[in-house]
Amino acid sequence: MSSPPTLARRVLIGIAVTQILVLFLGPIASVSLSFWSNDISLEELSADRVETLVADSLIRDESGDVRIEPNVELKQELERIPDLLFAAFDVHSTAPLAGSSPVLVKELQDALRLRPMHLHFFLSEDKVKRAHGMLGPHWTKQGPYYLAIYNQRPRWSDIVDTFNNAISALLPYLFGALLFSMCVSWYAMRHCLQPLRALSEQASQVDLDRLSQQFSEKDVPGEIAPFVQAINEALARVDGSAQRMRRYFANAAHELRTPLAIMRARLENAPESALVVNLLNDSSKLQTIVEQALSAARLEEQKEAFDADVDLQATVQQVVRSFFPLAVKSGRSIELETCEGMRLVKGNMAALTAVVSNLIDNALKMEPEGGTVIVRMHGRADVEVEDHGKGVAPEDRERIFEPFWRENDSTPGAGLGLAIAKNVMEKLGGRIWIEDTPGGGATFKLSFPRVVGADATVVRPLQQSLAARH
Repeated sequence: MSSPPTLARRVLIGIAVTQILVLFLGPIASVSLSFWSNDISLEELSADRVETLVADSLIRDESGDVRIEPNVELKQELERIPDLLFAAFDVHSTAPLAGSSPVLVKELQDALRLRPMHLHFFLSEDKVKRAHGMLGPHWTKQGPYYLAIYNQRPRWSDIVDTFNNAISALLPYLFGALLFSMCVSWYAMRHCLQPLRALSEQASQVDLDRLSQQFSEKDVPGEIAPFVQAINEALARVDGSAQRMRRYFANAAHELRTPLAIMRARLENAPESALVVNLLNDSSKLQTIVEQALSAARLEEQKEAFDADVDLQATVQQVVRSFFPLAVKSGRSIELETCEGMRLVKGNMAALTAVVSNLIDNALKMEPEGGTVIVRMHGRADVEVEDHGKGVAPEDRERIFEPFWRENDSTPGAGLGLAIAKNVMEKLGGRIWIEDTPGGGATFKLSFPRVVGADATVVRPLQQSLAARH
C-alpha cells in the first residue's frame, strides 16, 4: 500500500502548477494588456512576417542591380490585401529599389536622411491618422536594406506566433523563477515542518507509562498549536482515567487479601478431606493471582524508585533459598550457578526479587517431577533460569509476556508473573527473552545494562556461591 502524499509534496505541487500557469498565462496577459493600452497595434503582429516576405523578394538581376520581385508568398499576401504597400531603400545612398511602391518612396525619402533605426508612420493622404506603416533596417540575402511596409493586416497565425515568441523570450526567466521558488519553498516547508517532526518524535515515546508526558508547544506554528493543545488535554484525560483504573485495581486486590487469608486459615484448621484439599489448592491459586495483581498495580504506580544500587548476586541467592522448601515439596530441585565479579546494578530490590521469583516459580511449574531448575549467573549482570519442560513455541515467545496469557486452560498459573517480569525489566532498561534449553525446555534470560561503575564490583569466593545449591 503506497503511503499518502506528504503535506510538503502537496504544497510544492500546488506552487509548481501555479508557476506553470503563470508561465503560459503571463505572456498572454502581457500582450493583451499591450493591445488594451495601445502600446501595440494589430498591424505590428504581422510586421515581421510581411517584412520577411519583402526581404525574400529582393533579387539581383543580370546587371547586378537589386530590385523587388514579389515571390509567390508576397503575391498571395497582395491578393489578400490589395492595398498593401512596400518599399526597399539602400542603407548607404537611401536610393529606392525598383519595384517599391511610389507612394512610400515619395513619403519616406526625406525621412531616411535621419537614418532611423525603427519608425512608425502614416501617410499624409491616409484618412485615418494611425501609424499603420513601419520602417527599419534589415539584413537580407542581398545585403542590408531599409524595408518599409504599409497597410499590413494580421492573420490568426500572426497572433499565435506573437504569443509563442513572447513565451519563448520569457521562458528562461520564468523557468529560473520556477526553479528558485521551488527550492525556496522546499526549504521553507522543511523548516516549517520541523516542529511537526519533533512532535512525531515525542508521540513515539507515549505509552501507558508516559501518559502524563505533554507535547512541547515550542516553535509550533499557530495553525498547529490548537491541535497540539487538544492532544495534550486528551492525554491528560486518558492519564487521569488510567490512574483511577490502577487505583481501583490495586484497592480491589488489596481488599481481597484479608478475606482470602481468613478463608485459607479456616480451611487449614478444618478436618482433612478431599474437598478441603481441593479448596486449599484453589485458594492458593486465588492468593497467587491477588498477590501478582497487587504487585503489578504497585509497579504501575511506580511508588518505589528504580535507581538504587542492588547487589544482584545476593538478591538472586536469597530468592533461590526461599524456593528450596517449595521445590523439595514438589519433588524437584534447584541448582544455582554463580561466578566471581558480579556487579551492582541500578534498580529496586523488591522489583528484582519479584522478577527472579516469577521466573523460578514458572520454571518449577514447567519442570518435570524429579528434574532440576538451574539458575545461572554469568557475565557482569546476566541471569538465566532454565527448565526442562516442553518449552515455548517460537510463535508464543512474545505473547507469553502478555497479562493473563496462558497456552491453554490446563496451564498452571494466572498468567501475570511473566507480564510483571517484563514490565519490571522495561522499567530497569533491561531485557528479558526466551531461548530453547539444550535437550528440551525453555531458558528465560535477563540482562541488566544499568551496571554501577567498575569500582562497585562484588567479588565473592566461588565456593560460597555454589553453597546455595544445598
